[in-house]
Amino acid sequence: MGVDEAGKKHVLGLAEGASENQVVAKGLLEDMVRRGVKLDRKYLFVIDGSRALRAAIDAVFGAKHPVQRCRHHMAGRDPRLPEGWNAPSRANPYEPGSRG
Repeated sequence: MGVDEAGKKHVLGLAEGASENQVVAKGLLEDMVRRGVKLDRKYLFVIDGSRALRAAIDAVFGAKHPVQRCRHHMAGRDPRLPEGWNAPSRANPYEPGSRG
C-alpha cells in the first residue's frame, strides 16, 4: 500500500506466502521496482514490525530509508506510547474516532 501527496491510498503489490518470510517480502518489493517504483527516491516505510519485511526493505531499497512501526500495530501493546494512544487490540480501525 502506498499513499500519495493527497493522502490517497494505492495498492502497490500483493504476494501470497507465509508471514515473516523475507524471500516473499523481498520478491514483492523487487516486483514493485520492476513495475516502476523508483530506487533513487527517498521513502518512508510504515510496517507492522515484521523483521522479515524490514530486512527485505533494506535489501531492495537500502538502509537509508526511514522505517516506522504502524501505530495501529503498536496500539494496546506499547507502554511507551502517550496516554490515550493505546487502544484495545480488538478496536475497529474503520470506526470513526477509533484508534484501533
